[in-house]
Amino acid sequence: MVVNVYIDFQSQPCRALVIFLKNTKIPFEIKAIGITRGDHKKPEFGKVTPLQTVPAIQDGDFSMGETVAIIRYLSTKYSDLVPDHWYPKDLEKRARVDEYMAFHHTGTRGGCCGIFISEVS
Repeated sequence: MVVNVYIDFQSQPCRALVIFLKNTKIPFEIKAIGITRGDHKKPEFGKVTPLQTVPAIQDGDFSMGETVAIIRYLSTKYSDLVPDHWYPKDLEKRARVDEYMAFHHTGTRGGCCGIFISEVS
């Protein structure tokens, strides 16, 4: 089974998820969502994730959004395909990965987003 991955490459979390997937053996297919076109606000995408944000995934009948949650889900479900250094089975090592992902989301992404937008726009 292939995981459908809904992304817009303008989004840093989307790029991070694709990097993760390309460096594991999880089979996936990219489904492009144009944020600037408002694709994420269309009713059909709301069926994938009511959050209407990217990235999002659909894995069979299961779908979800939010990068960190997606990486945790995929790392657990496909643990035989994901090298341990991505999301360790050891509880303390995994806690350090979780700690960094939480910090990155709240501590660096917000500040860097403004710089990125001003440079790209």
